[in-house]
Amino acid sequence: MYAFSGAMLSFFSMYLIKKLHPKYISFIGISAVGGIMHNVGQLVTASLIAQSFSVMLYLPVLAVMGILAGIAVGIVVNYLLKHVKALGLITTKLY
Repeated sequence: MYAFSGAMLSFFSMYLIKKLHPKYISFIGISAVGGIMHNVGQLVTASLIAQSFSVMLYLPVLAVMGILAGIAVGIVVNYLLKHVKALGLITTKLY
């Protein structure tokens, strides 16, 4: 349940950001938002299961870790897109 709620919130938030501001946000920014929202989704689920809002006290630490993980993923995506595009393996525009 934790992973699913985090993944769904992360996916939909990244999708909305990409659709609302396609020219103003990079893959690094989209990934950072996804990392934060994944943690938020997991903590909301944990709060509902524990029936306590105190679980949300972990959010500041997890938000920093989510941002760092999202930046790392965004950098890898930029690198891979550049090199896969150079090989001619991508024919559609992803960005």
